[in-house]
Amino acid sequence: MFCRSCGKENADEAQFCTGCGVQLRVPDVTTPDMFPERGFAQVDVLDSATTQVMETVTAPMPYALPLQVAAASPQKRSMTGLIVALVIVGVLVVGGGIAAGLYFMGAIGDARDAVSAIEDGYSADITPELEEYEAPAASVETYPSQEPALSDDESYDAIAEYYVALGNMSDSVGVAYTDKYGGTGFAYEVFNPSIGAKSLSEREKLVSQCQEMLDTVSGQKQTLDEVQVSVLYESQKTTLLSLYGLLERRAQVMLGAAQAAVDDPSETKWRPILSPASTQTREQFEAEYPLAEPVRQ
Repeated sequence: MFCRSCGKENADEAQFCTGCGVQLRVPDVTTPDMFPERGFAQVDVLDSATTQVMETVTAPMPYALPLQVAAASPQKRSMTGLIVALVIVGVLVVGGGIAAGLYFMGAIGDARDAVSAIEDGYSADITPELEEYEAPAASVETYPSQEPALSDDESYDAIAEYYVALGNMSDSVGVAYTDKYGGTGFAYEVFNPSIGAKSLSEREKLVSQCQEMLDTVSGQKQTLDEVQVSVLYESQKTTLLSLYGLLERRAQVMLGAAQAAVDDPSETKWRPILSPASTQTREQFEAEYPLAEPVRQ
């Protein structure tokens, strides 16, 4: 028999090791219950309250150490103390592992709670700012406001001035003779001689001249429209604008006829455009213009 403590070989019937004095046998105290097929030995210690399971070594070794459990002895070191110590160590290891696991899980929970708290605090800090934040007003390009309305006297003076200018513009566009065919102004002095010209360049020049006349009439009409007269003179201003519209229409008719003469100089192409529209607008203007003379309110 080999000593489990120091490894010294002893007689099979020896009770104590001759080398270190450790008790080798404990008669009638424990009853090993071997399970070779499972590779484990189960030993009941004293009152069977403690169970120690150890795995047997199957590989060959220089010497075999039989599994023995010693009873408690006041003179010698007892296997019971070793087993109890191992049990205590095991309990401590297992308990420590469980405690570590619980601590680790708690740490994760604490970390998660901390992150949530940080996020909540961050949201709490930002949310009021978002609620109180007001987007800057969109940039709007401003334009100068219109001129204030003229007084009654100023409005009358402006209407009277545009009335005279309108008569002069009508003379420039063309006034017909009453006693013979023909007349004065652009329509009779420039347009009529050029519309039937054989020269293409002369007809093209007439197109440009008609465009200039139209631009002049439209320009004066636009300036009158922008004048802010008082309420008392709004109707008189509207009448003058309609008369400017008749002159504008007459200039447009002449421009269309001149363009047609460029495309085809034949009178059958441009004459239907010019007459009777030009004559009708002239006659309407001449009939309405005297009635539009400003009246002081």
